[in-house]
Amino acid sequence: MAVIPAKRRKIPSFHMEAGNRCFDMRVPEEINRRIVDHTADINLTYSAIARDYLLAEGLPADRIIKTGSPMFEVLGHYREGIAASDVLERLGLSAGGFMVVSVHREENIDSEQNFLKLVAMLNGVAERYDMPIVVSTHPRTQKRIDALAVEFHPNEASILNFPALNLREAHERPEGMEEAVVMMVGVELERVLQGLEILAGQARGEQRDLRLVADYSMPNVSEKVVRILHSYTDYVNRVVWKRY
Repeated sequence: MAVIPAKRRKIPSFHMEAGNRCFDMRVPEEINRRIVDHTADINLTYSAIARDYLLAEGLPADRIIKTGSPMFEVLGHYREGIAASDVLERLGLSAGGFMVVSVHREENIDSEQNFLKLVAMLNGVAERYDMPIVVSTHPRTQKRIDALAVEFHPNEASILNFPALNLREAHERPEGMEEAVVMMVGVELERVLQGLEILAGQARGEQRDLRLVADYSMPNVSEKVVRILHSYTDYVNRVVWKRY
């Protein structure tokens, strides 16, 4: 929330990844996003949809700029390092022979009921597919695992084009949903298994069944942002703060 003291000190502020909305107030990021979007001087959105959300909320059009997502550029920079990584060997995994799960959202983790559903779902998927599941444990997730003494079974999306499910009931990526690059299934085992069945036949890698989301395929976002900062710092000082 550094944008608030910056605003009080009349320091030009730019909010990157502005305009994301999941319309679920249980998500703490939803509250933070609204505060920052309406406080920042210039909002940089990843997508046209995010820009439209800000316009609908009454923010001035001249202070909203769509940059696209930087993820394509970031992955491109690290692609060789990722390809050369020995992580599969260290974890005893084979390419294409495992699932990866990342769960850290408050609505799934801080609710004991939802978290236990999540654990049951992961164990159910592991049983059905007889495949290792790698769980990326955010500190919030690890704290909940330790507190509940949870046990997992021992043998257990657009840019990289791999099949993916969204284990939430709300999300802030409607542009991904428009191209159906990910399915939202929550944490109920039956819905997750149905989703996995749909994904089973999806082409991956170089072969695509689904279009790459245009706003996710920008190769030069960093250059755009540098130019925007250079262009609009004086603009903010002049138009917002009337300094000259």
